[in-house]
Amino acid sequence: MSPFSISAFVTGCILIVMSAITLFYPPKMINTGYGYRTKASMRNQQT
Repeated sequence: MSPFSISAFVTGCILIVMSAITLFYPPKMINTGYGYRTKASMRNQQT
């Protein structure tokens, strides 16, 4: 296997794991790290 195919495989696996974490553990509070972030949605928790 070439180094490119190995790095593409590893990157794909990391993205799948990250998306599964986001899917099963969505953000409970407004944060700047991940989730739905717009100016209007980050004003307060109610929006």
